[in-house]
Amino acid sequence: EEHYKGVSVKRFHAWFKFMQYIVTPGIIKEIKNADIIHCHNYRSFQTDVGFVIAKLFEKPFVLNTHGGLLGYDKYLKNNLVKLPYRMYDLFTFKLVAKKADAVIVSSHHEYQEALNYGIRKEKIHVIPMGIDTNAYSVDRTKRKNKALQLLFVGRISRNRNLEPIIRAISLLKKEDINLRIVGEEIVNSATDKPGYLDEMKTLV
Repeated sequence: EEHYKGVSVKRFHAWFKFMQYIVTPGIIKEIKNADIIHCHNYRSFQTDVGFVIAKLFEKPFVLNTHGGLLGYDKYLKNNLVKLPYRMYDLFTFKLVAKKADAVIVSSHHEYQEALNYGIRKEKIHVIPMGIDTNAYSVDRTKRKNKALQLLFVGRISRNRNLEPIIRAISLLKKEDINLRIVGEEIVNSATDKPGYLDEMKTLV
């Protein structure tokens, strides 16, 4: 257990892991004490357990999809890699998403995905990722390097689909734009082809 700015954070050991499905049974006791169960992922052990407990103990269950409903079908490259996602949906009948009391999406694109996934529109709430843009404003006239600085931070993996942003920089054909990509190469599953970082270096 850790404490950060007045918030208690508990971490639980994983019993085992299958791809991104990480089994942590220790959370069950903690979830049972919650008044509202709000899960931030889909196709995960934690969300599945949260959903079952919410239904058993009649607690409100909220799901934040973070683009996890149908995004895999667009961004993953072949049917073998997509298979675990499709099998999960087949065996669970999509119940966790469809039977949630509320589903939060961060964009109108994700809203449409949720509808296509079979979630009733009255359950879907569009809440964009909120930031105070004033905290990040930069006066480019006062810095020595006048180039537009673009930054990508995240894992370097096939489902992050870095090709479009690299190609976009190339299409602009300007010398006053710099793109910096920061992250570690991650292989998301056993079905992923390795070597994505080298492929992106070659593309650059």
